[in-house]
Amino acid sequence: MMCPLDYFLYHNLDHNAINCSAHIDRGVLICISLTNVQGLEILSNESNEWVCPEDLSVLEGFHSEIEAGCSDLLCILSGDQLLKIVKKEVDPKDLVLEDDCPGLVACIHRVRQRLKRARLSISYELRLP
Repeated sequence: MMCPLDYFLYHNLDHNAINCSAHIDRGVLICISLTNVQGLEILSNESNEWVCPEDLSVLEGFHSEIEAGCSDLLCILSGDQLLKIVKKEVDPKDLVLEDDCPGLVACIHRVRQRLKRARLSISYELRLP
């Protein structure tokens, strides 16, 4: 059995190397702790542009300066398994989502190529059995 809690260290040693390319996680929901190193980017369904949750937390006044590591803020992403639920691959009577759930999509995200320094990312992935 795989542990749903994971961590990733992006060393940022080579500014030409990709830290983490665009992808969709396979869980239902993925919780990623925001850090003091901006780098997580989410593809906006509306604008088709990459958005950084750490930047948004500063703009919205949620950010509190931390010395190092993860903050007390989480970014919650929808995963591949949620998309399968929405597409009715799971018995509809088991759904607890709103009637407008067909608008939900799995979240495409990445870690930007150039970081200010190394980034530690801690995530928890809720998965269906």
